[in-house]
Amino acid sequence: MARSNKPRLKEIELEPFADEEDYDSGSASSRERVRQLVMDLLGRWYWIALGLILGVLGGLYYLSKAPKIYEATSTLLVKQGASSVISSDQVEDMDLRSADGLNTVAQRVERLELLTRLADLPEIQQTEGLVPDTTNWFPEWSEGWLGGGDDPSNKKPETSAELGREIGEWLEVAVRRKTRLLDLTIAHPSPEIAQKLADTLAREYIAELSGDRSDGRNSSSAILKTQSEAARLKLQTAQNAQANYQQILETLKDLEVKEVVFSDLDRRYLPLHPKHMAAKATLDEYQKRFLSEFDLVRKATADKDYWESNRAEWDQTDLDVTSRLQIARRLLTARATVLKSEIESQNEVFNTVLTKMQETEIDQKAKEAEVELSSLSEFPEKPASPKTMTVLAGGGIFGSGLGLGPRLPSGQARQ
Repeated sequence: MARSNKPRLKEIELEPFADEEDYDSGSASSRERVRQLVMDLLGRWYWIALGLILGVLGGLYYLSKAPKIYEATSTLLVKQGASSVISSDQVEDMDLRSADGLNTVAQRVERLELLTRLADLPEIQQTEGLVPDTTNWFPEWSEGWLGGGDDPSNKKPETSAELGREIGEWLEVAVRRKTRLLDLTIAHPSPEIAQKLADTLAREYIAELSGDRSDGRNSSSAILKTQSEAARLKLQTAQNAQANYQQILETLKDLEVKEVVFSDLDRRYLPLHPKHMAAKATLDEYQKRFLSEFDLVRKATADKDYWESNRAEWDQTDLDVTSRLQIARRLLTARATVLKSEIESQNEVFNTVLTKMQETEIDQKAKEAEVELSSLSEFPEKPASPKTMTVLAGGGIFGSGLGLGPRLPSGQARQ
C-alpha cells in the first residue's frame, strides 16, 4: 500500500508549481498593460495639456459673460399660534410645529398673489434695474455679423402679475433644518435690489397676516357691537316704559290696601255706620285716582304700541266703574310683569354681549402672531455665483477629459 501511494504524492506536490507559473505570467501581463497605458498617456501629454488650457479658457470666458448673482436672505420665525386665554376649547386648524405646517407657510410665501402684491408696491415699481437684461453669450465683436434685433427673452414684464412671476424665479424659500426659521432668499445681479426685495417680501407677508387677523377681529367686533346696541335699545325702551308705571303701581298698591280695609269694615258695620262711610269715601277717592292715572299712562308715548293693541277692550261704552277697574288692573299688571321679565332678559343679553366683546379683545391681545420677522437681510458684499475656482476647476477637468478621452479606445485596442 505504501509503495502504491508514492507516485500519487509526487503528482500532488507538482500541482502548486504549475499555479505559481500562471500567477507570475498574469502579474507580468497586468504590469505590462499598466506600463503601456502610462506610456500612452505620456506620449499624448500635449492633448491633455491643450484640453486643460481650452477648458480653463472656456471657464474664463464664462466668468467674463455670466452676471454676478448676489443673494440676500430675510428670516421669518414661525411660531405656534397661542390658544385663546378665554376660549380654550378652540381647535387650531394647523400645527405649525410640524414639518407640514412649516412647508405650508413656505408655500404661502411663494404664492403668486403675494408676489403680485409685492410687485405692485410703489417702492418696487420705482426701482431702476429691477428686471436684469438677458445675458448675451456671444463675443462683442461678433454682434455685427451674427445678427441683431430684439431678443424676445429680454422683454420686460408689463403687468404686476408678470413681474410677480419674475420675482418668483429669483425667490427661494427654505426651512432651516431642525428649526422653525424660514429663509426668504432673493438672487439678483444687484445686491441692493436683492436686499430690498427680500426685506420687503418679509414685511409684506407679515402685513398680510396682521391684516387677516385685523379683518377677522373687526368683523367680530362689528357683529358684537351691533348686538350690544340692539340689546341696549330694547333694554332702554323697556326701562322707560316701566318708569312710566312707577307712580300708578304705587297707587294700585294703596288701592289694594284700602280695599282690604273697607272689606273688613264692611263685614263689621252697616253701610250707614260712620267708619263704613269713611272707608267707602276713601276707597272711592283712590279708585278715581287710579282710573285718572291709568288714563294718563295709557295715553303716554312711552308704551304707546301696547295700549293701542288693547284699545278696543277699554273703549267699550257700556262698562261701569267696577268693570273698568278690573280691566285697568288686569292690563296694568300684565304689562308690568312683561316689562319686568323683558328688562331682566335684555339685561342678561346686554351683559353677555359686553362680556363677549371683552373676551374678544383679550383674545386678540393675548394671541401670539403665527409668524414674526426674525431678522432682515444683510447687504451681500460678495456674489454667491458664479464661483471662480469652481468654474475654472470644472473647465480644466472637462477639457482634460476631452484631451484624454478620444485616444483611450485605440490604446486599449493595441493592448
